[in-house]
Amino acid sequence: MCGAVSGGIMMIGLFTGRSASTDSITETYNKVQKLLEEFRLRFGSTNCRELTGCDLGTDEGQKFFKENDIKKTCRTFTEEATRISLSVIEDKIRSGRVS
Repeated sequence: MCGAVSGGIMMIGLFTGRSASTDSITETYNKVQKLLEEFRLRFGSTNCRELTGCDLGTDEGQKFFKENDIKKTCRTFTEEATRISLSVIEDKIRSGRVS
């Protein structure tokens, strides 16, 4: 999974996650699904390899990443994942209601 998307999921969990094991997971689940859906609509995938065109777990993938300046592309993914994540937790941020 794209690291920017993973970070967005963690941010959503931080703001809407359960405080107790008996709390509902519905709100968090729905907000994460919204992030995934919007990110996929914008970029076609949430998979790092599909988004970057390389496998960062290999030397070849690392070389491709550097030679093709994929860092700029990843910055776009990070900005958009952050924007989407903030938009889905905006009500929590405004109200100060954090789990």
